[in-house]
Amino acid sequence: MKKKKEKTQEESPTVLLHGHRERTRERVLKTDLSLFEECEILEALLMYSIPRKDVKLLAKQLLAEFDTLGNVLCADSEVLYQFKDVKENTVALFKIIRTANAAILRRDLVNQPILGNRSKIMDYCYSTLGREKKESFHILFLDAKLHLLLDQKMGEGTINKVALYPREIIHKALELGATSMVLIHNHPS
Repeated sequence: MKKKKEKTQEESPTVLLHGHRERTRERVLKTDLSLFEECEILEALLMYSIPRKDVKLLAKQLLAEFDTLGNVLCADSEVLYQFKDVKENTVALFKIIRTANAAILRRDLVNQPILGNRSKIMDYCYSTLGREKKESFHILFLDAKLHLLLDQKMGEGTINKVALYPREIIHKALELGATSMVLIHNHPS
């Protein structure tokens, strides 16, 4: 009669997974993240929203579907939920990352004249509506020193058009005391 071989700690998938997660966490802490591939960055993010599972395959699947890390982070939640292990924690994490990115970029625009920083304006605009699925129209309201007062969505439309109401735009500008405006519009099609 053969004796069943007992699993040792080295053979246990849970221990191997824990070791992989620990090694990944150590790499994140000790390595310049700009050296990471997009798949490795996504895997590190997924580790925090999907506990106790190997997320490497999911990271690869998401990148295969959406092409870039930015597209994964900005993907529609209903599409993300179609992936087996993607739950509310992952969708929430991606939303937090998008919002934090926009807040950081917006903060860079608040304390200095906005029109002298074309690349920062473009980065901010792309982060806020570059991956929108519908046409959207925003206005950056500026004060007399050309500092950002408010980024206001003034309209959202369909895939190829958006309605604007000049009366609402002027009313908002007067309400804020804005002296200048930057009009932002995307073309998802």
